[in-house]
Amino acid sequence: MIGGIGIRLLGPVTGLLDGEEVDLGPARQRAVIAMLASPPGRVVTMGQLLEGLWGEGPPPSAEQSVYTYVAGLRRALEPGREPGRRSTVLVGEAGGYRLLLALRHVDSCLFTELVDEARLLDAARGDEALGVLDQALALWRGVALSGLAGPFAEAERFRLEELFLSAAEARAETLLRLGRPGETVPSLQELVGRHPLRERLHELLVLALHGSDRQAEALLAYEKARRTLDDELGVLPGEGLRAAHRLVLSGSGEPSSARPAVPRQLPRDLIGFVGRSKEVARLKSLLAPEDGPSHPVVAISGPPGVGKSALAVHVGHSVQDRFPDGQLAVGLRGGTPGVSPLPAREIAGRLLRGIGVPNEDIPLDVDEAAAMLRSRLHGRRLLVVLDDAAGLAQIRPFLGMPLGVTILVTSRESFTAGDDCVQLRLRPLPEREAVAMFSTLAGDDRVTADARHTAALVSLCDGLPLALRIAGARLADHPEWTVGTLAERLTDERGRLRELTAGDLAVRSSLSGARARPAGRCSLGRPAQTGPVPAARPRQALRRRAAPRGLEATADADARLLRRLRAAEQRHHRSASGSARPARGRAQARVHGRRGGAGLAAGGDARPERGGRPGPELDGRRDRGAGRDAGLRAEVAPAASPREPGDRRAQHAGAGGLRAARR
Repeated sequence: MIGGIGIRLLGPVTGLLDGEEVDLGPARQRAVIAMLASPPGRVVTMGQLLEGLWGEGPPPSAEQSVYTYVAGLRRALEPGREPGRRSTVLVGEAGGYRLLLALRHVDSCLFTELVDEARLLDAARGDEALGVLDQALALWRGVALSGLAGPFAEAERFRLEELFLSAAEARAETLLRLGRPGETVPSLQELVGRHPLRERLHELLVLALHGSDRQAEALLAYEKARRTLDDELGVLPGEGLRAAHRLVLSGSGEPSSARPAVPRQLPRDLIGFVGRSKEVARLKSLLAPEDGPSHPVVAISGPPGVGKSALAVHVGHSVQDRFPDGQLAVGLRGGTPGVSPLPAREIAGRLLRGIGVPNEDIPLDVDEAAAMLRSRLHGRRLLVVLDDAAGLAQIRPFLGMPLGVTILVTSRESFTAGDDCVQLRLRPLPEREAVAMFSTLAGDDRVTADARHTAALVSLCDGLPLALRIAGARLADHPEWTVGTLAERLTDERGRLRELTAGDLAVRSSLSGARARPAGRCSLGRPAQTGPVPAARPRQALRRRAAPRGLEATADADARLLRRLRAAEQRHHRSASGSARPARGRAQARVHGRRGGAGLAAGGDARPERGGRPGPELDGRRDRGAGRDAGLRAEVAPAASPREPGDRRAQHAGAGGLRAARR
């Protein structure tokens, strides 16, 4: 790493060279160094630079502009470098560039490190924690990435601003615990003026004024916050701010004891979350609009493995300041193979226990429990994440929550028929975002060293985050493999899903869950398409197994699906071993699942069941010779049977709440 060079992002973007400030050139050139320094030491590909600077529509000359910006940065950071000599600070690597600086030489990285250090100090070391926080906050010189535009700058500026506000709140809390409330009043008043909708700042200001024996000012501060929230958002203050107000009215008590326990049940956000900028912006506009309350019900739907849960968790964290009374999270097991979906009564119990209701006080009747939940949540601003719902019926009792409470649900099914529900249909990642995600999982070095095979592998995974994550894990498990090695293994269609397995993560498990789901129905009451799936790419297999028959399904779409299945089945029969018995082929073509759907007849003739009647029962007996077929089971496992250990693994994979696989 190089000493004597620093990059400052917490304000106007500038460089430091031996303590002297360095002009880093025009805005887009400074945006390039900001991307390379967030954090330094990793390869940033040309594709990531183009998307971060221009978004999805870079001009034809964009790559040449990047080369010019990199050359300008090298001249600014290494003024004494001789012409023709390689740069030792900003180096070019296969497919991108790497900034060779220590983390502490970038002020935003140093800030994050100091804030984390302060949080690790226990309450008995409050003075030490306060000193570390003061050191961190002193790094700020204004608005982060000031003067820069583009998708990366906007997202990074928002992230850094959230970190700043969290650090400022932590400093105020520390001063309150130390019995020095007066010292935090001026900074809190300034922050409240800049961020009038951030409720936690109002709460801390009320507590600081109360602790400074300024009761009248504390009451005025509360009233101002209440009016602001009512005028701007049409909501009441959250429980924390109301508790601070009650404390002031009582005229007694310690300021730090006013804030009740707030549920924070969301899993942590994925460090390697990339892409989905349009979807994130859309969801944030619904959950945290600028000019009104959040939308009551928001659904993220899509096929298995497309990243619904990861997106919900990511967005939930990004809007947490709009829900000061916390976040609840429940995994509904709608697509978990071998496990029944969570009953509505158990969902109600988990939500009520999450807000502090004792188990013995929870009614047994679902409607009574839902009514109690509505009563307890009245006047609160809470985000409720219901992950992996089997369908609209499973969560219907919880859709009428009071204004201020938002339900964010993920499901493979359609929710367009739900009252006051806005649905976002999630599709596989575009190629550029898929490559960026795979780079974070497999390592920049391996990916940039083999760009051609990386593109092929991403194509074989069809942009499914689950498949990409498993592919990255496979490479991590096999350091002797190159990206080309894995890509070659995935080109065998019959064994592709077998390769896409790592630990308890498997694309096959998602297929098992989609296949075993009894609720393959939508509001129209028609069963989902089931049956054997020919060799295909992961996305094709997932779509055919789990495609919801929601309001958006049409007869034309059904016909196209049946034609694809018939053509693929015929290709399979032509390529299968000549020794395979006809009976074995008929067994392969049986309908899998107990609740019907369209199946393939023995000769490739596909006839969907009509009228929602149950289809044929699954034959649990396994043809002993079928394992020799170059056919369908090599690509998608048959429906769960206790006699097949592979399916037993699929039943257990992914069970239990919000899974790390992030369906």
